[in-house]
Order: sequence, then C-alpha cells, then structure tokens
Amino acid sequence: MNRRERTKNDKLFKLKGNIRSLIRKSFKTSGAKKTSNTAKILGCSISEFKTHLENQFESWMNWNNYGMYHPKGERTWNIDHITPSKSAKTVEDIVRLNHYTNLRPLCSKQNREKWDTILFYCLFLFCYVDSVL
Repeated sequence: MNRRERTKNDKLFKLKGNIRSLIRKSFKTSGAKKTSNTAKILGCSISEFKTHLENQFESWMNWNNYGMYHPKGERTWNIDHITPSKSAKTVEDIVRLNHYTNLRPLCSKQNREKWDTILFYCLFLFCYVDSVL
C-alpha cells in the first residue's frame, strides 16, 4: 500500500503525519528547529493522542470527517491549539503549546473564524503600534 492509500485508509497513520506536520510548522514559523521527536513534544503516544481527541468529539465528529474546511461541503473538524501556537516567544513556549493538553478537535469553520480573528487582532495591533511610533 502506498503512502496516499495508507493515509486515506489508516486513520492513525494520517493523524501521525498531520500532527508531525503541525508541530514542525509551529517550530518553523517561530524560526526554531525541532530537535525532539513528536511523541515527546506531544506528551503522549499517537494512539493516546487519538483517544484524547475522541474523548472530546462532539456527536457529529468522527475520523471520516476530519480534514480541511469546505465552505459548501460536509461539516469537518481539525486539530486546534486552544492557546494559539503563534503566541510562542521561546522554544519552551512552542513545546508547551504543542502538548496534547493544549490540543482539541474543533469544527473547521470555527477554527478558521478563530484564525481570522487572531489575524485581524494582530493586524489591528500592528497598525496601532505603528501609528503610535
């Protein structure tokens, strides 16, 4: 079975790849280098993390509707940082914010709206600081 087929059919394999990418992106965005393995940063194994997410599922959530937001499509969910990873200032912050206790399943639409709100706030703050200086 090739990688694409395995990702489609093996939910744990898909989750493992996605959480690795999510954590790697948090480090890269902050200009830091990821030196620990994903499970160590996450604070649990991938199968324990899967259970952690499932324990927080809303009634409509399942592994078949895990994925990207589709404005006119099926309701989906993705993994959300409760405290945004963008707020990290240090490598220790990045690790803390990628711990499983700061991650939850969230409706993709809500997660996107949350992201848009954070971007708006950052833009507003940047413009305000720029005008004061």
